[in-house]
Amino acid sequence: MTTLILLIPPDWPQQRRDCSWLLRDRSGRIVRQGHSEPAYWPGIGETAGDNAGRPCEILLSGSQCAGQRARLPQTARARSPQVIAGALEDNLLEAPEQLLFAAAEAGTDEISAIGIIARQRLAGIVALLRELGLAPRAAWPLGMALPAGQAWLYAGSLDLALADGSFASLDSDPHLGSWLAQLPISSYRNLDRQLPDSVTTLLETGRNSGELRDSGAEPANLSLPTGAGFLYGELAPPKPRLVLARHFRRAGQLAAGAALLVAVLATAQWIWLERQASDYRQHVVTRFRQAFPQATLVDPLLQMRRQVDNARRQAGQLADDDFLRLLGPLASLTPNEAGQLGEISYDQGRLHLLSQLDAAALSRLAEAGRGQGLRLIAEATPGSFSIQAGDLR
Repeated sequence: MTTLILLIPPDWPQQRRDCSWLLRDRSGRIVRQGHSEPAYWPGIGETAGDNAGRPCEILLSGSQCAGQRARLPQTARARSPQVIAGALEDNLLEAPEQLLFAAAEAGTDEISAIGIIARQRLAGIVALLRELGLAPRAAWPLGMALPAGQAWLYAGSLDLALADGSFASLDSDPHLGSWLAQLPISSYRNLDRQLPDSVTTLLETGRNSGELRDSGAEPANLSLPTGAGFLYGELAPPKPRLVLARHFRRAGQLAAGAALLVAVLATAQWIWLERQASDYRQHVVTRFRQAFPQATLVDPLLQMRRQVDNARRQAGQLADDDFLRLLGPLASLTPNEAGQLGEISYDQGRLHLLSQLDAAALSRLAEAGRGQGLRLIAEATPGSFSIQAGDLR
């Protein structure tokens, strides 16, 4: 992944559409550079992996940025825009709410260099770049990204990085040549096609004398400060998605598809079972009306069971809730276990027992009851349980 670095001059895009750009690789090395309009910037029209746009960084040159120095606390929270504005209150020409601040790390003298730009100016640049499909991740003054003592001549301005970590921006006009020799410049890079003759002469003279060298033939040496610079608040870059999430995106899609399929199958099975149960209930109702056409229909299953129990008793057979029928599961107990049975009582179709049976014996008794269509139910009193006819519903 490469990052596009844009050198934005003060008159862009109101008076010009072109600007210089550099392409930096993951290690920070400049691999390409050029000067063109947005249509010819590298990566324009491409989509980044996280669909947030191609990452880019903004370097603002010339008079659109002002430089100050102030002593600031070193904690991140204490270096907030409000704290910076308070430290520079006496030096600001506009209200702090109309400005944006970018503070670099403090130098050896514990004083930080601070860049200042109009909020409206940078907000317009960021909005336009986002419309072009770019995702600005940081914005700094050009002078804060240059090595100390190096100057760049670009778009009619000279941006210089000073030894104390601060920067200066000067107009590249004929008056600059009269005192250019007094500036602490060790090397320069010229990105302008035309310079005033006085500036050109002084640069050539200084270079020939060995006091000043032209770094234009060398790879661009930029070092952006850590952080997003001017981009905070409503201009802050969106938080990047977790890299691991990209690798599991396909697996997540498959899992979501499988979960949806399972949900559809479960819903279809529930609908089918509900239909089967409805058909079964309707069948019971139909059979009940056929067997007992004069009876009032309330609960066909319960009513059918009672009718069957009455018919069995009239025929001399045991009904499901008769005493002897409920004693049937006790035949599964061993003689020793049967001896642990205490009180046995029968009341309204339910056999109540009090015993000292262990869990294994109770489990075997419950299994025998299920085989005979009966249920074993534990009661509130410890060691007591009851046997009753199973619920056909």
